Amino acid sequence: MSAVSKFKDIFNNETKILILWTVPWNESLKNNEYYSSPKNSFWDIIWYVLEIDNFKEKDYNSKIELLLKHNIWLSDVISKANRKESSSLDSDIYDVQTHNLINLIKQLPNLKVIVFNWKKAYEIFTKEYPNFNKEFPNIELISLPSTSNSNARITKIEKSKEWKKYLSPFLE
Repeated sequence: MSAVSKFKDIFNNETKILILWTVPWNESLKNNEYYSSPKNSFWDIIWYVLEIDNFKEKDYNSKIELLLKHNIWLSDVISKANRKESSSLDSDIYDVQTHNLINLIKQLPNLKVIVFNWKKAYEIFTKEYPNFNKEFPNIELISLPSTSNSNARITKIEKSKEWKKYLSPFLE
């Protein structure tokens, strides 16, 4: 058994987009960075969405600064959980405690969309907050294809195009 917990929330008062994952993978936990696994295309997809070339060389803090500049918040729907030793799979997560996002969301008047980086994050969120759309009718909930390379149903470029299609209207 391995205990896992989410990273510190990264957002600013102008945040328009919240991107939620379930809980960090082991490699991300080891590096203390969102999406640090080479098995995840998150950063490549974000650079495509933001139309930024050659950003791979930048350090993690520069990546986060760029997200904040574009009013994007990263977080996890799970606050704490246990996961089978040496596994990064969400199917191996148990004893889940969800992240209390509502109080933070209430502080962000510009938040327009919550994007779920995988359907499991969407399922956990909507189960925890079944009345979210009633309480926050102006915030869209969008479940997008996982940026994980284990999601081989569609190619990275197809994922990138899908993410761009849904995020671009909120980046203006």
